[in-house]
Formats: sequence, C-alpha cells, structure tokens
Amino acid sequence: MSEAVCFESSCHGGRLYYKEFSASVNEAHNRFDELCVVRVLQGSTVWQIGNERVSATAGDLIFLNNLESRRRITVTADLRLAAFSFPVSFLTAVGAMDCLRPFYGRGAAFTHKLIAPHLLAFYDAIRAQMKEGGAPYVILAHAILLLTGAVKRYDEAHPHALLQEWQRNIFGIGAIADSLHYIHNNLAAVLSVGLLAKRAGMSEGHYTRLFHKLVSVTPIEYIAARRAEQFLSLMCAGEKSVLEAAFACGFTSASGFYKTFSRLYGCTPKQKLSEIQCEKSTDHREGNDGE
Repeated sequence: MSEAVCFESSCHGGRLYYKEFSASVNEAHNRFDELCVVRVLQGSTVWQIGNERVSATAGDLIFLNNLESRRRITVTADLRLAAFSFPVSFLTAVGAMDCLRPFYGRGAAFTHKLIAPHLLAFYDAIRAQMKEGGAPYVILAHAILLLTGAVKRYDEAHPHALLQEWQRNIFGIGAIADSLHYIHNNLAAVLSVGLLAKRAGMSEGHYTRLFHKLVSVTPIEYIAARRAEQFLSLMCAGEKSVLEAAFACGFTSASGFYKTFSRLYGCTPKQKLSEIQCEKSTDHREGNDGE
C-alpha cells in the first residue's frame, strides 16, 4: 500500500491541507467547514456526491463543497488521489466569492468535474509550495489562480441562467453552512427544524426546501446521520456502552436509536461495529504486508 503524503499550513486562522493517498470504497462523509479540490493521480473511481454519480479518471479535478455528503462507491485497485482543502472563510475573507461557483453550482448540466489540463499546473504549484513550507499567502494565491481558472471554465460550460441561480443561492448557502456548523457542535442538544429555521431567519418550509436542495437530505435526516456517525466514533473509542453512546449523541430513546440506525446502515449497531473492526484488521494486515 502506498504511503500517504501530507502537508499543512495556516492562514486566516484556519488550516490548509494537501494530502496524497491510496483510496478505497468508503462510507458517506462530510466536512462541514471546508472546500476540497480532489485530483485523481492514478486509477479511476465513481463518487456518489449528493444525488449525482460522478466518474473520475487520472488527471481529473473534482470540486467538493462543504454541504453535500459524498462517498466513493467503486474504485480501481490502483486508485491514488490528491486532495487540497481549505475553509470556506478563506475565500470570503479575500472577497473571492465568485470562486465558489465550481463548488456550489446547480442544475442538470453540472457534474462537479471540470476537465482542464492547464489547471493542473496551479495544483502542482500548490503542492510544491506546501511541501517546501511556503508562505501561506503564496499558497492561497496559487489556490485563487486555480479557482479563478476553474470559474472561467465553469462559466463557459454552463448556461447563464444557472449562474443567475447560483447568485441567488449564495446567500442561502451561508445560512445552511452555519446550520451545519451548529448541528455538528450541538448533536447532544435538542435540534428541531423550527430552531434551525429561526437561527437562519427563514420559515420552516423555506428552510427545509433550501436545506434539501443544497445538502440533498432533509434537516432531520442530516441530524440523524451525524448522530449515528458520532455514535460509531464513540463506540470505536471504547469509552461507553451502546445506549450511553447513543444518548450522548442526542438520541432520546433506545427504540428510536435502533430504528434510526437500522434505517441508515441496514444492520444493528453490533453488526456495524463488527464490520468496522473487521475492516480495520484487514487494513492493518495489508499495511504490514506492504512493509
């Protein structure tokens, strides 16, 4: 198994990350606080990103936003990826809001993927600067060049009507992103659509529709999924019993927890934990074989 290559830097009080790694099929996940530009270095894969399936092969760039869940559903044995990620706040801090288009564009023509070989030079420059410990602002400047080039390609590839729709949605994106941050930090609390809509300054109906449009699931479904993920993290850490962990994550009854977990994973918590343990053991053995 190929060794991972990782670099990081700080800017505007946040973190920039660059990582190269061998990748496998994985569970759905979401990083609420960051944008990510993934490059396929070798092999090919198919992502489930929100409601869309996106195929990618060596040389492709995939723009992943902080709202949609995504997972790799098929991979080739030689798949290796690079990922450059940074907080959304970097672009808002430097007034580069247009650079969000490749991440948040919507419409039938949008596939999250921009095929533009000349953009890879900017991606390579980011890697080189991070490897050499370059100044964060220099790294960010290269990132802006990459994203500005991506925006140009995005504008060329999509009808003007889609760009107008993106412009209307950008304000809602901020409100929903804030909701995701709030949910992530308050899973153990009582979380209702009414509370979240009020924080966003919207009616419950409008909030739910916008949330579903951007995140691809309803607020209640998203909260349940995040609580189940946190439950698995707590159980893997071995610090609590099943029900203690479930209640610590915001579930309010044993029956509700088991019903939700079964709906999300198609099995019992015990079965899922056994599966995770088995995968860890397999990865460990493969890692030792590669040494």
